[in-house]
Amino acid sequence: MKPFFFRLTPVLLFLFSLPIFSDAFYFPWEYNKLYNENATLRIELDSLRLRYRNEIENAKKEKLSLDARIQNLEEQLAGEKSFREKDRELAAELIRALENQIALLKTKSGNKEKELIEENERQSKKYQDLISELKSELEKERLGCIRKMDELKREYESKIAGLEARIKELEDSLSKLKNLNEDQKRELNRLAEQANELESKLSGEIAKGQIRVKRFHNRLVINIDDQISFDSGSAELKKQIFPALDKIKEILVKYPGNLIIVEGHTDNIPIRNKKFNDNWQLSTERALSVVRFLLESKNLDARNFSVAGYGEHQPIVSNDTPENRSLNRRVDIVLEPQSGKSH
Repeated sequence: MKPFFFRLTPVLLFLFSLPIFSDAFYFPWEYNKLYNENATLRIELDSLRLRYRNEIENAKKEKLSLDARIQNLEEQLAGEKSFREKDRELAAELIRALENQIALLKTKSGNKEKELIEENERQSKKYQDLISELKSELEKERLGCIRKMDELKREYESKIAGLEARIKELEDSLSKLKNLNEDQKRELNRLAEQANELESKLSGEIAKGQIRVKRFHNRLVINIDDQISFDSGSAELKKQIFPALDKIKEILVKYPGNLIIVEGHTDNIPIRNKKFNDNWQLSTERALSVVRFLLESKNLDARNFSVAGYGEHQPIVSNDTPENRSLNRRVDIVLEPQSGKSH
């Protein structure tokens, strides 16, 4: 997985010739951006609350509608049962009347009576068949009503479950937004404390322009000048950078909840020697040298570290003068809170 990198804010040329303090890198637009992000979060939180209330109201209305439909089906089913009972009573009366006529006719003799008996039997069978057909249709309608009611109940339960899940999701989103807002505040305060301590411990190097601490709204960048860290064309750390790196190491141990990205950068002068094929390789090896030195501390977790070599492709100023090229030759230690990884 590629490391997550940040572009650095360009540094003005004239700052290089003056003692450089970290306060020179506190830009109002960065704090305005933080303020706007906080305002955006609050707006999103209010929007989610409104959506939550609307979802609740819609769920209540839909529940009332489904309850009314279920009640209507139950009334239809009760009506069908009543109609079926009356039809059964009517059919029973008709059968009894026919049976009485048949019994009466059977007591008399003659062909005419026999014909009437046969006719009555045919009519009786016809009515029996008609009654059976009506019973079958009524039974189908009854089963259909029951089936519709069961489907409606399942639909109702499914929608209710969906709405409850949606409400739970909205509640979780509201909770996460609140927690995110609080987490961001804590991380910003923590970054500010870490920056203050870095500036205090590295005040001598900062005053000489050897190290610069840059504050951004969600990360810190420790910019190490290559003049005190590496010889030209070399990736081996100079001994004079060890005290500054030891101070940085102490503070990294004190604030363990950071992702630490070490980035190597060069100027645009091509390099090709026995050790390095190009500036890509040189910048990467320099970043690796810094990481290996920092990880000599057993109190630092190597899983929080990543290395990047950018070669000459991310200059902070143009490479048109020797002074500018010197500014672009650097190693940056980027500190980013773990909680800011997904933002």
